[in-house]
Amino acid sequence: MDQLRAAIFYRHSPAIFTSASAALAFLTFLSATPSFLPLVFLVATTQVYARLILYRRFRILRATVLWFGITTGMSIGQIMPSLHALVTPGTSIGVLLGLSSVSSLITLLIIFIDVRVCLQLNSPWSQLTIFPALWASLWSSVSYASPFGRLAIWSPIVSVDQYRWLLPFVGPTGIDWIVGAWAAVLSQAFGAWLMGPDKHEDAPLLVEVDSQDNSSDKLTSRAAIYLVGLLGLFTIPSFVLVSTPLPIESSRTTPLSVGCVIPSYHRYKHRHLVLHDFIEESKKLASAHIILWPEGAVSFRDSEERDEAFKNISSLVSRAHVAVSFEEFYSEISNPRVSHRRTGMALIAPNDPIPRFVYYKRHLVPIAESFSMTHSDVPPAMYTMLLPAPPGYNKTDWAPPPSYTRPIDVTASICLDFSAPSPFFNLGSRPGLILGPARTWHRTVGLAMWEQAKQRADEVGGTLLWCDGGEGGVSGVAGHGLTEVTQVGEGSWKRDIGIPYPLRRRRTLYAAVGDVPVLVFFYIVVGLGMARSVRRLPALSISLPRFTELKRDIRAMIRARQGDPEQQPLLV
Repeated sequence: MDQLRAAIFYRHSPAIFTSASAALAFLTFLSATPSFLPLVFLVATTQVYARLILYRRFRILRATVLWFGITTGMSIGQIMPSLHALVTPGTSIGVLLGLSSVSSLITLLIIFIDVRVCLQLNSPWSQLTIFPALWASLWSSVSYASPFGRLAIWSPIVSVDQYRWLLPFVGPTGIDWIVGAWAAVLSQAFGAWLMGPDKHEDAPLLVEVDSQDNSSDKLTSRAAIYLVGLLGLFTIPSFVLVSTPLPIESSRTTPLSVGCVIPSYHRYKHRHLVLHDFIEESKKLASAHIILWPEGAVSFRDSEERDEAFKNISSLVSRAHVAVSFEEFYSEISNPRVSHRRTGMALIAPNDPIPRFVYYKRHLVPIAESFSMTHSDVPPAMYTMLLPAPPGYNKTDWAPPPSYTRPIDVTASICLDFSAPSPFFNLGSRPGLILGPARTWHRTVGLAMWEQAKQRADEVGGTLLWCDGGEGGVSGVAGHGLTEVTQVGEGSWKRDIGIPYPLRRRRTLYAAVGDVPVLVFFYIVVGLGMARSVRRLPALSISLPRFTELKRDIRAMIRARQGDPEQQPLLV
């Protein structure tokens, strides 16, 4: 076992840790939806190696090699969905390498900062919890600064079912904290194993050092046990509160029929779909309460053509609300000669051409859309749709007077908008139904956006209607126990779901407060374990007394095996 530790710690540590990190990066980012467990192991492995090389020779070179390995693993894992993201594969790969290198670089920086900060902390609890706080702060900040939002960051979006119930309370920032906490615990455990059992317990000159080290190890182990216990407690509600879809026919739900319009080539025999195709397809779903068209379903030359199309839609699809997603050209008021293009969505009520609300896309895909289209700065609005009693219901049993209708609050965002942090922060109440038109270019990207949209719906406590018209795109309904994809690819569909009744308009905690109070709370958790003073002595789980002790043991072992102590270099 000592020889294995020597190989990992001394002789082959660069090759072992760099290869392991690259492999874990590949597994973590094998799709556009990072997985929880591979990400935790990747971060923990990188933490251990950062502690090993921080005070060695050639640490900058070794950190650079590690950075290159992680970047390579990330890029290989994401290369297939990225090839067709932009106009040419070369440009797509270049952007992928740039994003991977930047994200892995800032990850390594925050890990090395954590190692430095831990040297200043006297409390084992603070040493363990400072990294989760830093980790959550990093990716919360990056998500606001990045044009991709939370889509291209080291934040898990799948395999977090045990902690998904936390989303309405702490949002994705809380999930990031849990990733950092598990990584801190695992790196501490692996570091303790790497250091091995205490040595020289009978050496007079080391008695005092060993006593202090043993006391420190006990406190560190106790803090780790407390943190693991806390992380375990967070999983209990996922087993107790089993999330199942709401019943459609129930006194506590409102039955709602929703549909997604994606005309198929098999029926219309052409790929360039026009307004008439979508209207004809919508007529088949007219019995639904609300119908959603995919992102950029139709294109309008100007506002006059758009308004005329809205008039036709409201008259021909006379029983359903139709959420029309479109692209349009428009001119600046100050300079009518300048024309711009934008993507929007309008909710058209039956027999009324005036939209209930119009929303324009706020986050454009860099390069692919940002050069040719303009974005909006106006946040989404909310419209209250009133549902009368369906056939077979007595109106007095359906809802109270005077209207005898049930309200459902409807809002919307478009595709990449769902990757942005807190896209519905401006809403004063909880949305009942969130419309999500999309158009993705690869099934992996479609699944990633579907997962992002599901998470945004969970954060605000709403139900998502997702309609992706891209090649191999996924569509479905999510929220309140619904999680599965309804359809992949072309073809229109309709589904009946249940919406909570009476309508819960009070916002979730995370929707009301956002990220900043959550991060402040995480740093308060760090402060709970602070000692009265801060000292500048190493207090890592891989402490300097044991670090020096193991170094001496390994060097002695190697000298004994090779018989030439002068040829062996110091630890580098």
